[in-house]
Amino acid sequence: AVTLTEKTDGTDELASQTVVTNEEGKAVFTNFVEEEKSYTLHVAPVVGYEDYQDEEVTINPGEVEKTVLLTALKEVAITGTVKDENGRPYRGATVTLSGYSQDSTTTDRKGEYSLIGYEGQKYTLPITGGEKYTTVTKEIDALDEVTGSVEDVALVVKTFSITSSVTGENGSISLSPDADNEGKYSYGEN
Repeated sequence: AVTLTEKTDGTDELASQTVVTNEEGKAVFTNFVEEEKSYTLHVAPVVGYEDYQDEEVTINPGEVEKTVLLTALKEVAITGTVKDENGRPYRGATVTLSGYSQDSTTTDRKGEYSLIGYEGQKYTLPITGGEKYTTVTKEIDALDEVTGSVEDVALVVKTFSITSSVTGENGSISLSPDADNEGKYSYGEN
């Protein structure tokens, strides 16, 4: 959205219009008097472009068009590979991009994914592999060509508990599994 606000001589009443750009990227304002006046031009933030600083513009009699150029942010590919607890590529993990812009994809048969972000922006990348795994989250503080290549992500198996009891003449023993960081379980006495 683009807002054009008439600058006044100190009165509280301001003539202002806000319009949305059309398919050609033009904001068309109507019903402005054709006389030399000063306005403040405000362009709302647009994903993929640098923020536009409010600008004072003067519209002279007979002028019908003012051009404002927005600077595009550089797109950067965010890529990586998701692996299971055994180090094998994991197909079907959901990788979600959230932050400055949003996107989502699913890993392919090689465990690979690719999303598009914008240079200099901050993102969070939650990666989920289904009910068996916990969500792994990667943070990207300022996206650039280097941070766009995310190191391999190893999914982590959710921990769970299995308890069994054995009762004999001398009492009972209860066994519970403990998972290590590789998702392997060992049993010990409780």
